[in-house]
Amino acid sequence: MHAFRSADRQTGGGRLHGAVVRHLGDKVAPRLVDTTSGLQVFATAAVLTEMAGWMAHDSGRDDLGVQHFARALPLARTSGDLPLTANIAASRSHLALHTGDPAAAAHWAQLGLSLAEKGPRIASLTARLHAMQARALATSGQQSPARRALDAAHADLESPSDAVHP
Repeated sequence: MHAFRSADRQTGGGRLHGAVVRHLGDKVAPRLVDTTSGLQVFATAAVLTEMAGWMAHDSGRDDLGVQHFARALPLARTSGDLPLTANIAASRSHLALHTGDPAAAAHWAQLGLSLAEKGPRIASLTARLHAMQARALATSGQQSPARRALDAAHADLESPSDAVHP
């Protein structure tokens, strides 16, 4: 994952999208059905699938990005990693807003917040989710709720986290 992220930052856009998808299919997918693999393999698959979604989005292929994010969410849920699952919900919120669906964006942000509340407190994650919620509400003309969500994001950034999460 770190190697793909580093290479993507250097090359930009979605140039590595195909390589990430091939790695998922060739190396990660077979481990998902291997009875000796633990739940961490589902988290790995979720992270790489989300990464493929961002790469698709960065290269202007939002429809493909939506598909990747939709696949990443159940993988993250299966892993039991609540912060990861909430982070993917934030990604879905971003893409929904980008594609012109503020109602779906607000839904995904709220789902992410509800997931984040069940796991360890990670201030940057809840701040991101509140910011996504604020953007969705502001886009749909709900100024007061958007301001409250933005205030919540600001408060999150000023409060300590219970844990760090990669």
